[in-house]
Amino acid sequence: MTHPAMTSAQAHVDFDTAGRRLLPALERLEHLLDGEIQALTTGDLDALNRHTQDKRRLLRELEAEVTRLQVPGRQGDAHSPAWQQMLARLGRCHELNQAIGATLSTQLRQNAELLSLLGHASAPEGYGPAGQPRKLPPGQGRPLAIG
Repeated sequence: MTHPAMTSAQAHVDFDTAGRRLLPALERLEHLLDGEIQALTTGDLDALNRHTQDKRRLLRELEAEVTRLQVPGRQGDAHSPAWQQMLARLGRCHELNQAIGATLSTQLRQNAELLSLLGHASAPEGYGPAGQPRKLPPGQGRPLAIG
C-alpha cells in the first residue's frame, strides 16, 4: 500500500523486507571496502581506483534503493533477523570506512612531511562532498577519519 504523496516508485515496507532487500548490496559494499583496504596496504593503485569507482557506483544504487524503500519510522518489527543483519553489516562497513580514512590521513600526512623535508611543501589536500580531491586553504579541513 503506497501513500498518496509518494511517487509510484516508492512504497512503504516493513523492517524485515527492507533488511532483506538491502543486505546483498551491503555485503557487496563490505567486500569493496575490504578490497580498498587491501589495495591501500599493498599500494595497488589500479585496484584502489577500481574499488573506489565500484564503491561510488554501489553507494549511488544503495541511496536510490533506500529512497524507494520508505521504511516507516515506528511500524514493523525493528528486531527482525534481516534488519539486525543489515544493521550489523552497516556497522562493519562503518568500521572499514573509518580504517580507510585513518590510513589515507596517515599517508597524506607522511607525504606532506616528506615533501616539506625536501623543500616542496604543498597546499593541504582534502575531499569535497562527492569525494573528489581538492586543495584547501591553510588551516582548513578535517581528518578523513575520527579515531
